[in-house]
Amino acid sequence: MEKENKSNQKKGDYLINSVAKALSILDLFDFGKEEFSVSEIAKRLNLNRSSIYPILCTIQKFGYLQKNELTKKYRLGFKFIEKAEIVIAQLEVAKIAEPYLYELSHLLGESTYLAMLDKMDVVYIVCKNPTSQSYPHLMVNSPTGTRAPAHCTALGKVLFAYLEEEKLEALLKKAVLKRMTKNTITDPELLKKHLAEVHQQGFAVDNEEFVKGGVCVAAPVKNHNAEVIAAISIFAPKIRVSSIRLKELVEKIKDTASKISRDLGADR
Repeated sequence: MEKENKSNQKKGDYLINSVAKALSILDLFDFGKEEFSVSEIAKRLNLNRSSIYPILCTIQKFGYLQKNELTKKYRLGFKFIEKAEIVIAQLEVAKIAEPYLYELSHLLGESTYLAMLDKMDVVYIVCKNPTSQSYPHLMVNSPTGTRAPAHCTALGKVLFAYLEEEKLEALLKKAVLKRMTKNTITDPELLKKHLAEVHQQGFAVDNEEFVKGGVCVAAPVKNHNAEVIAAISIFAPKIRVSSIRLKELVEKIKDTASKISRDLGADR
């Protein structure tokens, strides 16, 4: 019992009071309770009005709250719609892509992935590995939520290639392109030229750029607005990827990406 209390106390030590207050404020908003004044928020949370006002101003500045200038009350901001769309897109694309990636993995005897872009990283949403023992395979351990640098992965290069030019420029301006292998592209200008080729051909290849001994091919997944929201890939050991095999992998990944995109409503 004493151990449990210590454990709970230890977890509590990591709580940041101002963040906890901010989240408690946001939790107040619900159906039928769309707007609150500063006084109402303070009363419901049993907090001092002057202590929560700076928190409200901060949340508002980041777009998670907006103020009704007529009533002087706060309501949830449009930032939540933006974030909700991202979460919904993740859930929808994962649900649709999973059976396709499972089928592709077992057909080819290689690992398949679905990922989305988060700044300079790709975040793996789905990972499928073959179970057949007749295909000994090199696998990148990428369970859901794992991140990898976008600049040296086929998934990342596809997602970069379809970004608006301004967004890509802004990302690369601040980034350090870390060398993962001798094949990694670390020069931003060379990477941009390479990404233009990726966009033109509709797929990307990572030839031992992320993992030595590994080759990966990826293609974009589009939504009903024809926007690239994710990418899928096949990862295989270099030793098994001849020029003929590479062509087959590219055809398979592009075809599968088209099927997933079609199911998401893309007109392709």
